[in-house]
Amino acid sequence: MGIYKDLEGKTLMEVSSGRGGGLDYISRYLNPKKAIGVDISQVQVDYCRKIYQNNKNLFFINVIHNRSCHIFLGRFSKALQGKGTAKRDH
Repeated sequence: MGIYKDLEGKTLMEVSSGRGGGLDYISRYLNPKKAIGVDISQVQVDYCRKIYQNNKNLFFINVIHNRSCHIFLGRFSKALQGKGTAKRDH
């Protein structure tokens, strides 16, 4: 897979993960700590959760495409970089 030979210990997030095949492949062969698929379609998320239920470091979540989604993804990205938290501000 090109320059990505080992992602051990890293957390990955794929936006618009669809049927999850690419993320499943990466999670099995490049050893990330956790791989998270995000999709707007609950049908796709449900499918992935069923098909990949035995892959314990692979997670799928559904988000609604609106301003809140963009705020969440921005916070999540910062949290992954150690620059903040994905928690909602009160």
